[in-house]
Amino acid sequence: MKNNYPNFIFNETYTQQDFSITKLSVKEYDTCVFVNCDFTETDMSLVIFLECTFIDCNFTKVILKETCFRDDSVFEGCKMIGVYFDQCDTFLLSITFRNCILNYASFHGFKIKNTQFMECKLQDADFTNADISGVTFDQCDLNNAVFQNTIASKTDFRSAKNYKIDPTKNILKKAKFSHDGLIGLVDAFDIIVS
Repeated sequence: MKNNYPNFIFNETYTQQDFSITKLSVKEYDTCVFVNCDFTETDMSLVIFLECTFIDCNFTKVILKETCFRDDSVFEGCKMIGVYFDQCDTFLLSITFRNCILNYASFHGFKIKNTQFMECKLQDADFTNADISGVTFDQCDLNNAVFQNTIASKTDFRSAKNYKIDPTKNILKKAKFSHDGLIGLVDAFDIIVS
């Protein structure tokens, strides 16, 4: 449903669009769906996405300076390697990630409270100085993810795997861990658990 506002699109579906060639035409998308779209190296700076869904999209080297994701924008099956989410606008930020590849993504110094990561690969992701309070890492692979001065209060790591978090260098008040996952907390102490 297109409207007469040149910088606003509502309830549109984009399928197999190559936005690396044809740039985003407007600055605000509301309740739009993007399926199998390529955003490689696309400059999405200052674009606002309200309640949008991205399915099987490629975000390689995308630029997200002051980009807004609000009203539960959802990413499903997306390739988001090396994306600097820490450049996004945090005001009313609301994102859910399902089955995404977020390896080398940066959340450095970013506030992503209560975000849902479900069955995602977050290998080598950077959560340094981030506030991930209330975040759920459901069935996520956090191999080599960096947690340094991270606020992880009430964060749910129970089904996450391969993480190493030094409890002396992060805030983990009321964070949730499985018995098997406790090994990732004691790794910093160079002790052997058998």
